[in-house]
Amino acid sequence: MKKNNFGLIGKTLDHSISDVLHQEIMKEAGIKGSYGMFEVEPENLEKVIASIRVLNIAGLNVTIPYKQDIMRYLDEIDQKAIEIGAVNTITLKENKAIGTNTDYDGFKLCLDKAGISISKNGFTLLGAGGAAKAVIKVLQDEQASKITLISRNPDKTKLEYPDFEILPYDEIHEIKDKYCLINCTPVGTYPNIEECPIKKEDIKKYSNVVDLIYNPQKTKLLKLADEYGINNINGLYMLIGQAIKAQEIWASKQALDLDDKKPLIDNIYEDIILKFNL
Repeated sequence: MKKNNFGLIGKTLDHSISDVLHQEIMKEAGIKGSYGMFEVEPENLEKVIASIRVLNIAGLNVTIPYKQDIMRYLDEIDQKAIEIGAVNTITLKENKAIGTNTDYDGFKLCLDKAGISISKNGFTLLGAGGAAKAVIKVLQDEQASKITLISRNPDKTKLEYPDFEILPYDEIHEIKDKYCLINCTPVGTYPNIEECPIKKEDIKKYSNVVDLIYNPQKTKLLKLADEYGINNINGLYMLIGQAIKAQEIWASKQALDLDDKKPLIDNIYEDIILKFNL
C-alpha cells in the first residue's frame, strides 16, 4: 500500500481543483503518491481521523465548512493553528493526527506576489468567518496599522474579536485608511459570478484589492478594481502556496521551501489557469 496517500475533506467539492493542483506539485517535487477528494457530511466528521488511519492516508487538507470543527477530533494542534483558530492541514505521524494551518503561508505569498505591504498599513476585511482567520493572523503578525472587519452581524463578530473595529456593510464608507480591501466571503464565486460584496462607490478609493476567490479568476469585485485601475489579485496564488506548504510538511523536509520555489509556484499558477480556463 502506498505511503504517500493524501486528500481533501469538505462538504461540497464539485468545483475544487485541489486534486489536480496537488498532483502537479507532487509531480514537480518527485513525490510518488495519490490525492483524493472526500466529501463528508457534518454528522460523519468525527469518523474522519479513524478513517484515514484505516486507509493509510498520510495527510489531509480541510476546506469549508470544517476548518474549525475538525479541531476537536485531532490529537495535537500546533501553536500557529491554535492562534489562528482553524486547521486546514492534517498530518498523520506515528498514528497521531496533527493539525496546522498553511493558509497563513499561502496568504503571505499572495500579498507578496501582488506587491502589497502589510506593516503600518490599514486593511478592510469583508467577512469575519473561517476564511478570514488566517488572514487576520498574518496582518497582526506583520504589524498592520489597523484591521477593520465588515460584518453582516457586527454584534456577534464583536464577541469573537473584541479588540477590532467592527462595522456593518452600510458603514464601510466611514473607513479612513483605504490601503487594502480583502474579500473573505464567498460572494462572487461560481456560479453566482455577477454578485459583488460591496457597492461600486465603496471600492474606488482603495489602493489594493484582494479576493480570496479564485473561480472565476476575475470576480465582479476584481473586474471593478481593474476598471478603476486598482492593483488586485485573486486567491489562486494563495491556494497554490498553501498546497505546496502542506506537501512540504507531509514530506517532513524543506524540499519545497517556499522562499526558493517561487518559480515553481509561478509555473503551476500559469498551468492551473490554462487547465481550468480560470
